[in-house]
Formats: sequence, structure tokens, C-alpha cells
Amino acid sequence: LEKHPGERFHSSHDLAFSLEALSGSSVSTGTAAAIKGVSGPRRRPGPAMTVVLVVAALALGAAAMWLLRPASTPEGEVNFIRITARRGTVTNARFTGDDAAVYGAAWGGGPVRVYPAAPGSRTSEPLSIGDADLLSVSSTGEIAVSLDRRFSLGWEAIGTLAIAPPGGAAPRPVLENVMVADFAPDGRSLAVAHEVDGVVRLEYPIGTVIYESPGWISALRVNPDGERVLIADNPARGDNRALVRIVHRDGRVETVAGRASWGLLWAPDGETVWMADGGDAYSVRPGGEPRRLTQVPVSLHLFDVSSSGQLLAAAAAVRRELIGRPPGGDNEIDLSWLDWSTPSLLSDDGRVAVFEEGNDVSEDGYG
Repeated sequence: LEKHPGERFHSSHDLAFSLEALSGSSVSTGTAAAIKGVSGPRRRPGPAMTVVLVVAALALGAAAMWLLRPASTPEGEVNFIRITARRGTVTNARFTGDDAAVYGAAWGGGPVRVYPAAPGSRTSEPLSIGDADLLSVSSTGEIAVSLDRRFSLGWEAIGTLAIAPPGGAAPRPVLENVMVADFAPDGRSLAVAHEVDGVVRLEYPIGTVIYESPGWISALRVNPDGERVLIADNPARGDNRALVRIVHRDGRVETVAGRASWGLLWAPDGETVWMADGGDAYSVRPGGEPRRLTQVPVSLHLFDVSSSGQLLAAAAAVRRELIGRPPGGDNEIDLSWLDWSTPSLLSDDGRVAVFEEGNDVSEDGYG
């Protein structure tokens, strides 16, 4: 019944997938996956959104890790292999081998921790590095994590970059106010999105500024050649509708066609870019036009790709709910209308709320 054909279910399998995801919670559910080679509605937090609402929207979303293996499937088909099944939110994931990975997740409303994962096992104990979110894994086995990671505005998250040695020992703090980071091929140097005096800088290596974003940077990946950094450059602070750019070490910048609301990666060939926007994943080469690789009826988050073309991704249904407590009341009430309700005003007597509903988006902007 969706007005726009591109937002309708395309098969009974898609419908069954969505119903299964939604059956476990009236708040939000989802899944996470890995894909080879790949737009649904994009949503952004409005300017009136508070930090508490952002955390609630993410922490209450249910997600599971999946591995997408399209290498052996026919052209145009994608095969999802589920890795996790717990209720919570998957924040990031990285391969540590052909059949092993680590991921960051907040399960059951708890803090974000880093967990090992492998196909065939859907549960695991967290690594012994304490409360931390995953940022990157080096070729030498070191793990870059974010300590004290918190949401500052909209989708923006920031924390202290720290490095944990192989084996999961206590991480060593390196740099404060880091949004995202990625190890270079040498396994030692890092590219980081570092906020300094309100300006988000792309530093590669740390301390060397090669680009300053007009907004903020939500994702970055160093090319295997070590000379180029792929970034999701968000023009509006807090918004997750990102432009795709390639920044060279000498400061040259290329803008790639397409958007990356939910992550982007270098394909195994080192030249093609894979990006996710809404529930779609696209492939594009600089100077070319995006080609859709796959589509799911929820938000598809791209995290990492292996040398054989398998990806780690999270497919998650995320919603923002409007919650209020009336004067003299003891219980909170769900005041949400659709799936992206943002409060704007509250009457003097505390009994009437004015809100925005932003669950629709098109190329012309937000509804």
C-alpha cells in the first residue's frame, strides 16, 4: 500500500522477513548481515531531538548480526547467513579472518561491548576489554575501540579512541573526541574523524589534517593502497544523509555519486565503492552511476568486507518514539503517531505536545 512503488514489499519473502523482525517487539527490531558486491526511506533526527531520545531510539532497536554470502548465488541474488540472535543494537563489525569476526553491540539494554562472532554460533561472551564500542581491527590483530562513547547530536557519536592489543587486554587511550577511525594497511597508523573546537577534521595519520568536513563524518575506510580515504561526509550536523567522498593524502577530494546513510566500504578490487542508503546497497565506481546490488525492507548497515567479497552488515528496523509523563502521573505514556515522532513544544499545563512526524523521505527532502 505504500504510495511510492520503491518502498513496497517486492515478494512474500520480504514480507515474511519483516514480520519475523517485528514479531519480537512493539518498539523496534532488526537483523544484521554481510554482503558481496549493493534505497529505502532515509530518516534523520530533527533539530529538536534531544540526546535522551537519540539513545532511546538506538538502544531500544533490536538487531542481530548476519553474514551475507553472495559469491555462490546467481546474479542479482544475495544469501544472508545469521550470526547473532540476541535483542539489542549492533553498532559495528569487522572481519578478523575468513570465518571469524568481532562486533560491537548493546544487548538487553546493557552497555556496548565487543564480542567475537563466527558462523554456527549465535552467542558469545564479550572480550575482556570492558565497556567499549568497536572502531577498527588492524592487520596485526590490534583492536581500535571507543571508550565513553556517547551520542552528542542526532546520529553523531563520539568518544575516546583507544587501542587494545591482540587477545583482548585493557585498551590504551590514544585520542579524545573521535567519531570514527580505521587502521591503514600497515596495521599501525590510523585515519580518524577528530572533532576539535566544533570542527570535524579528517586526520591521516593522527595529527595530520587532510580534510575538514562542513558537517561531520559518520564513516571512513582507508584504501588498501594506503593513499586514499573513503568517507561518509554529512553536510548537516546530526543528520545521517551523507555524501560519498574520496580524500587523497595530498588533500585532493573526489565526490562519488550516491549517498551513504548507513555505511560505505571499498570493494575487494580497491576501486569500487559499496554504500548503503536506507534498505538498499549500491555499487559505484568514481565517475560512474550507482548500481543497486540488493534491497531489504529495513535499514541495511554496511560494516566490513572480506577479501573474498563477503560482507558484514546489520539489517535493523529503527524507530523514534515520543514518550511523555502527564502532570501528577506516575507512568510514562507512548505518544508516538507513526515511526519517527520528534517533540517540538509542550503546553504550559504539560498536557498537550506538538511534534513533528518525519517518517517519509524523497529526493526532494524530508516529509
